[in-house]
Amino acid sequence: MSTTPEKRCTKCGVVRPIEEFYRDRTKNSGRRSHCPSCMSVANRAYTPSEEQKCRYRSKARERRRTMPGLASGRARAASYYQRNRAKSLVRAATKDVIRAGRLQRGPCARADGGCSGQIEAHHLSYTAKDSHLNVVWLCTAHHVEVHKK
Repeated sequence: MSTTPEKRCTKCGVVRPIEEFYRDRTKNSGRRSHCPSCMSVANRAYTPSEEQKCRYRSKARERRRTMPGLASGRARAASYYQRNRAKSLVRAATKDVIRAGRLQRGPCARADGGCSGQIEAHHLSYTAKDSHLNVVWLCTAHHVEVHKK
């Protein structure tokens, strides 16, 4: 009679000493249900060959080159920047002074309990001098609400 505990592989049905099975804390027995031989076969079947990996990479490369939305997205961003150049420059300047620590984010100016989202800078004017410093801090929900009006 064997003194070492044994376990049956659920894949091939062979009974082996439990120490031969890989450890797995999520299982009741603390071990995997498949023996190392069956695990090896399953891993080889799952792992793609070098030829398949090469094919996947070339397809991904081709998708990146021919993404129709990528070029149009860049064109849209460039067009928006040209139409709203003053806004874009003020927003960039605001980000710079926040990053430099000269402007600190405050609490939502309309803190009425309905706040949600991160705190954002709402510019009252994009044309005034130092307009990048003249902001009202609003949460995302209130900022959207202000722009809907």
